[in-house]
Amino acid sequence: AADTAYVASTFKPLYKAAGYDDVTAAGLAANAGTLAYITPPILGSVAFLMVELLGIPYTWVIVMAIGPAALYAISILVYNEFYVRKAGIKPVVVEKAERKLSLSYIIPFIPALLVLTLILLGYSVSLAVTIAIILAPLIALLDREMRGNIRRVPEGLAEGLKLLAPVGASIVLANVIMAMVVLSGLHQKFSLALLQLLGGNLVYAILFAFAFSLLLGMGVPPIATYTLASLLTAPVIVKLAVGAGIPENVALLATHMFLFYVSMLADITPPVGLSNFAAAAVFGLDPIRVGVKAALVAIPKYLYALSFIWSYWGTAILILPVIFTAPLATAIILILSRFLAIIVGIIFLSVANVGFYNNCNISMPARIILAASGIALFIPSEVLNLTGFLIGAALLTLLPRSKSLCRV
Repeated sequence: AADTAYVASTFKPLYKAAGYDDVTAAGLAANAGTLAYITPPILGSVAFLMVELLGIPYTWVIVMAIGPAALYAISILVYNEFYVRKAGIKPVVVEKAERKLSLSYIIPFIPALLVLTLILLGYSVSLAVTIAIILAPLIALLDREMRGNIRRVPEGLAEGLKLLAPVGASIVLANVIMAMVVLSGLHQKFSLALLQLLGGNLVYAILFAFAFSLLLGMGVPPIATYTLASLLTAPVIVKLAVGAGIPENVALLATHMFLFYVSMLADITPPVGLSNFAAAAVFGLDPIRVGVKAALVAIPKYLYALSFIWSYWGTAILILPVIFTAPLATAIILILSRFLAIIVGIIFLSVANVGFYNNCNISMPARIILAASGIALFIPSEVLNLTGFLIGAALLTLLPRSKSLCRV
């Protein structure tokens, strides 16, 4: 929500100058702000809890987050591209001030880079952050303009603790919830009941966990959403995924990344969605309208998430699981083919969403067919992918030449 407020307030004048309508601008800002939660190398607090839960290196989470974050960004960019074409928005000329690159522009990034470097070298997250905190005042002394603020270090530490308190409280409460659920045996009973309810169907389990996480995320922060979802639904999904032929370690990693990703999506899903409220406040709009637009702006982000654990090929979005379990050449083919299919699906679905392509306002029946073609490409199935691609590509080829498919 804080990232969204910053993005929205910073770019609001440019959105207006370019000619965006306020609702679309707010929806784009909400998506951009929420994307930060799963963008490497510094991820949201859920990533650090996942590291503790699974006992894996933080670098693994960084690598697995690259694919979902990249696809999310592509979803926003593709929607924006076709919206700009439909609305006839022209580039905004911004006067650039001539500034020479100096040490003062680099210094603020050094602590974050130091944290990342230490983590990559094998240091624990807590130790890396502690070292960066100790060295930050000394690094600041390199900039003459910052030297006068050295006396404000105690004040800065106090402010940092105030900002950290809610996050720390969330992590503590998440651990309390986790301990209580485990000690009471609720997670086992819930898993058994869920297996009976779903009839051993992996697809139903994925859909249930998806809906459960989104619904739960309307009332609690992402870290609590992930904690409860991982305790109550992850064991069932992993068990069913292994039964469907996915290696157990792959199923475990993919399931937890899926739940991490969906817990983040709850922050932008109406009717709540804190990022939507932040963007709506900046633009002075109704949060529900902004939430609906934010959900539609990058609607592929919801759909391709379901394929994370759909099959072994689906886990290729996360890169690391297939790298660990398949020959390198096979893993590269799986990764590239999965990303290519999803990106084409994003294009098809975004065109259908905007309803405009190559100077053609697409008719509703054509938009529905194009959307279905895009969705078929998200599902990790060779037959569905090929069918969706052929139908979608044929339709886009016919659009400029067919008056029945275009409307005035």
